[in-house]
Amino acid sequence: MPGSVIATLILVGIFLLFKWWNNRDVSESNKVYRRLSESDSQSFSLMVILQHPSLNVKTAIENLINSFDYKIIGISQKTDSFQSWNDKVNNNTNELKKGIIELDNSTVFNDPETVIITDEDKISMLSEVLNCKILVCVWERVSQTIIFDIFDNGNKASSTTIVENVLMKIDSRNPNQALIKDGNCNVLKIQMMKNGVDIKTLFESNNLNIDEYNLN
Repeated sequence: MPGSVIATLILVGIFLLFKWWNNRDVSESNKVYRRLSESDSQSFSLMVILQHPSLNVKTAIENLINSFDYKIIGISQKTDSFQSWNDKVNNNTNELKKGIIELDNSTVFNDPETVIITDEDKISMLSEVLNCKILVCVWERVSQTIIFDIFDNGNKASSTTIVENVLMKIDSRNPNQALIKDGNCNVLKIQMMKNGVDIKTLFESNNLNIDEYNLN
Protein backbone atom coordinates (compact mmCIF):
# COMPACT_ATOMS: atom_id res chain seq x y z
CA MET A 1 0.00 0.00 0.00
CA PRO A 2 1.48 3.38 -1.00
CA GLY A 3 2.81 5.50 1.83
CA SER A 4 0.50 8.41 0.94
CA VAL A 5 -2.58 6.17 1.37
CA ILE A 6 -1.36 4.94 4.75
CA ALA A 7 -0.74 8.50 5.88
CA THR A 8 -4.24 9.51 4.77
CA LEU A 9 -5.80 6.60 6.67
CA ILE A 10 -3.87 7.55 9.79
CA LEU A 11 -5.05 11.15 9.53
CA VAL A 12 -8.66 10.03 9.04
CA GLY A 13 -8.34 7.77 12.08
CA ILE A 14 -6.95 10.60 14.20
CA PHE A 15 -9.75 12.91 13.05
CA LEU A 16 -12.46 10.37 13.91
CA LEU A 17 -10.89 9.72 17.31
CA PHE A 18 -10.71 13.48 18.00
CA LYS A 19 -14.35 13.92 16.95
CA TRP A 20 -15.48 11.04 19.18
CA TRP A 21 -13.54 12.47 22.14
CA ASN A 22 -15.09 15.93 21.76
CA ASN A 23 -18.59 14.49 21.49
CA ARG A 24 -18.27 12.26 24.55
CA ASP A 25 -19.63 14.82 27.04
CA VAL A 26 -22.39 15.89 24.65
CA SER A 27 -23.52 12.27 24.18
CA GLU A 28 -23.51 11.65 27.91
CA SER A 29 -25.48 14.86 28.53
CA ASN A 30 -28.02 13.79 25.90
CA LYS A 31 -28.46 10.44 27.64
CA VAL A 32 -29.01 12.19 30.96
CA TYR A 33 -31.40 14.66 29.31
CA ARG A 34 -33.50 11.84 27.84
CA ARG A 35 -33.63 10.04 31.17
CA LEU A 36 -34.59 13.21 33.06
CA SER A 37 -37.25 14.04 30.47
CA GLU A 38 -39.05 10.89 31.55
CA SER A 39 -39.09 11.98 35.20
CA ASP A 40 -41.36 14.39 37.02
CA SER A 41 -40.07 17.96 36.87
CA GLN A 42 -41.41 18.90 40.30
CA SER A 43 -40.28 22.16 41.85
CA PHE A 44 -37.20 22.16 44.04
CA SER A 45 -35.16 24.73 45.94
CA LEU A 46 -31.67 23.52 46.79
CA MET A 47 -28.28 24.69 47.98
CA VAL A 48 -25.47 22.29 47.15
CA ILE A 49 -22.19 22.57 49.03
CA LEU A 50 -19.32 20.93 47.18
CA GLN A 51 -16.76 20.31 49.87
CA HIS A 52 -13.80 18.43 51.25
CA PRO A 53 -15.07 15.54 53.44
CA SER A 54 -13.44 17.03 56.53
CA LEU A 55 -15.66 20.12 56.52
CA ASN A 56 -18.31 20.24 59.24
CA VAL A 57 -21.02 21.26 56.82
CA LYS A 58 -24.05 20.27 58.89
CA THR A 59 -23.02 22.58 61.73
CA ALA A 60 -22.46 25.40 59.25
CA ILE A 61 -25.95 24.91 57.77
CA GLU A 62 -27.52 24.80 61.24
CA ASN A 63 -25.78 28.09 62.07
CA LEU A 64 -27.12 29.50 58.80
CA ILE A 65 -30.67 28.44 59.72
CA ASN A 66 -30.34 30.03 63.16
CA SER A 67 -29.15 33.30 61.62
CA PHE A 68 -32.65 33.71 60.14
CA ASP A 69 -34.25 33.63 63.58
CA TYR A 70 -35.60 30.15 63.02
CA LYS A 71 -35.49 27.77 65.95
CA ILE A 72 -34.65 24.11 65.35
CA ILE A 73 -37.13 22.16 67.49
CA GLY A 74 -36.38 18.67 66.24
CA ILE A 75 -34.27 16.59 63.89
CA SER A 76 -35.37 13.22 62.53
CA GLN A 77 -33.87 10.78 60.03
CA LYS A 78 -35.85 9.76 56.97
CA THR A 79 -35.16 7.27 54.19
CA ASP A 80 -37.01 8.17 51.02
CA SER A 81 -36.66 9.42 47.46
CA PHE A 82 -36.14 13.14 47.09
CA GLN A 83 -39.33 13.53 45.08
CA SER A 84 -41.49 11.68 47.59
CA TRP A 85 -40.02 13.45 50.61
CA ASN A 86 -40.13 16.87 48.94
CA ASP A 87 -43.80 16.35 48.09
CA LYS A 88 -44.60 15.50 51.71
CA VAL A 89 -42.76 18.59 52.98
CA ASN A 90 -44.43 20.91 50.48
CA ASN A 91 -47.89 19.49 51.19
CA ASN A 92 -47.50 19.86 54.95
CA THR A 93 -48.68 23.42 55.55
CA ASN A 94 -48.82 23.03 59.33
CA GLU A 95 -45.08 22.54 59.89
CA LEU A 96 -41.94 24.26 58.66
CA LYS A 97 -39.35 21.73 57.53
CA LYS A 98 -35.92 21.84 55.92
CA GLY A 99 -33.69 18.94 54.96
CA ILE A 100 -30.05 17.96 54.59
CA ILE A 101 -28.91 15.17 52.29
CA GLU A 102 -25.29 14.05 52.25
CA LEU A 103 -23.99 12.68 48.96
CA ASP A 104 -20.52 11.29 48.29
CA ASN A 105 -19.06 14.60 47.14
CA SER A 106 -21.51 17.19 48.41
CA THR A 107 -24.12 18.20 50.95
CA VAL A 108 -27.57 19.24 49.74
CA PHE A 109 -29.79 21.60 51.73
CA ASN A 110 -33.48 21.68 50.82
CA ASP A 111 -35.15 25.05 51.45
CA PRO A 112 -38.73 24.72 50.12
CA GLU A 113 -39.61 28.34 50.91
CA THR A 114 -36.56 29.61 48.97
CA VAL A 115 -35.81 32.11 51.72
CA ILE A 116 -32.46 31.07 53.17
CA ILE A 117 -30.67 30.08 49.98
CA THR A 118 -31.48 33.32 48.14
CA ASP A 119 -29.78 35.54 50.72
CA GLU A 120 -26.73 36.36 48.62
CA ASP A 121 -24.67 37.91 51.42
CA LYS A 122 -25.09 34.96 53.78
CA ILE A 123 -24.47 32.30 51.12
CA SER A 124 -21.39 34.19 49.96
CA MET A 125 -20.14 34.34 53.54
CA LEU A 126 -20.82 30.61 54.01
CA SER A 127 -18.81 29.87 50.88
CA GLU A 128 -15.93 31.92 52.25
CA VAL A 129 -16.06 30.31 55.71
CA LEU A 130 -16.08 26.81 54.23
CA ASN A 131 -13.62 27.77 51.47
CA CYS A 132 -15.66 25.88 48.90
CA LYS A 133 -18.03 26.15 45.97
CA ILE A 134 -21.75 26.48 46.63
CA LEU A 135 -24.52 26.10 44.04
CA VAL A 136 -27.99 27.59 44.46
CA CYS A 137 -30.39 25.64 42.26
CA VAL A 138 -34.08 26.52 42.05
CA TRP A 139 -36.75 25.26 39.70
CA GLU A 140 -40.30 26.58 40.18
CA ARG A 141 -42.59 24.64 37.86
CA VAL A 142 -45.68 26.86 37.86
CA SER A 143 -43.92 30.14 37.07
CA GLN A 144 -41.22 28.40 34.99
CA THR A 145 -38.53 30.13 37.06
CA ILE A 146 -34.92 29.01 37.28
CA ILE A 147 -32.21 30.31 39.60
CA PHE A 148 -28.70 28.97 39.18
CA ASP A 149 -26.05 30.83 41.16
CA ILE A 150 -22.47 29.77 41.84
CA PHE A 151 -20.46 31.02 44.82
CA ASP A 152 -16.79 30.18 45.10
CA ASN A 153 -14.78 30.99 48.22
CA GLY A 154 -16.81 34.08 49.05
CA ASN A 155 -17.24 35.33 45.49
CA LYS A 156 -20.35 35.15 43.37
CA ALA A 157 -18.88 33.63 40.22
CA SER A 158 -22.09 33.27 38.22
CA SER A 159 -25.72 34.35 38.54
CA THR A 160 -28.57 33.20 36.31
CA THR A 161 -32.26 33.92 36.81
CA ILE A 162 -34.66 32.91 34.05
CA VAL A 163 -38.45 33.27 33.96
CA GLU A 164 -40.34 31.57 31.13
CA ASN A 165 -37.11 31.23 29.15
CA VAL A 166 -36.26 34.94 29.48
CA LEU A 167 -33.04 35.97 31.25
CA MET A 168 -33.66 38.50 34.00
CA LYS A 169 -30.92 41.12 33.60
CA ILE A 170 -31.02 42.22 37.24
CA ASP A 171 -27.75 41.11 38.84
CA SER A 172 -26.98 38.62 36.07
CA ARG A 173 -23.28 37.83 36.25
CA ASN A 174 -21.60 35.42 33.85
CA PRO A 175 -25.00 33.79 33.24
CA ASN A 176 -25.13 30.15 32.24
CA GLN A 177 -25.32 30.01 28.45
CA ALA A 178 -27.00 26.60 28.27
CA LEU A 179 -29.86 27.85 30.44
CA ILE A 180 -30.19 31.03 28.39
CA LYS A 181 -30.55 28.88 25.29
CA ASP A 182 -33.01 26.42 26.83
CA GLY A 183 -34.23 27.35 30.30
CA ASN A 184 -35.92 24.24 31.62
CA CYS A 185 -35.64 21.88 34.56
CA ASN A 186 -33.69 19.16 32.75
CA VAL A 187 -31.05 21.57 31.49
CA LEU A 188 -30.69 22.93 35.04
CA LYS A 189 -30.07 19.40 36.34
CA ILE A 190 -27.45 18.81 33.66
CA GLN A 191 -25.68 22.04 34.65
CA MET A 192 -25.74 20.82 38.25
CA MET A 193 -24.16 17.56 37.10
CA LYS A 194 -21.46 19.39 35.14
CA ASN A 195 -20.60 21.32 38.31
CA GLY A 196 -20.07 18.15 40.31
CA VAL A 197 -23.50 17.22 41.70
CA ASP A 198 -24.47 13.54 41.69
CA ILE A 199 -27.90 14.15 40.20
CA LYS A 200 -28.52 10.46 39.51
CA THR A 201 -28.38 9.65 43.22
CA LEU A 202 -30.13 12.85 44.28
CA PHE A 203 -33.10 12.63 41.94
CA GLU A 204 -33.38 8.90 41.22
CA SER A 205 -32.46 7.03 44.41
CA ASN A 206 -35.33 5.70 46.52
CA ASN A 207 -33.12 5.32 49.59
CA LEU A 208 -31.70 8.73 50.38
CA ASN A 209 -30.74 9.34 53.99
CA ILE A 210 -32.36 12.67 54.87
CA ASP A 211 -31.96 14.70 58.04
CA GLU A 212 -35.31 16.43 58.44
CA TYR A 213 -35.30 19.65 60.48
CA ASN A 214 -38.48 20.87 62.14
CA LEU A 215 -38.45 24.62 62.69
CA ASN A 216 -40.57 27.32 64.21
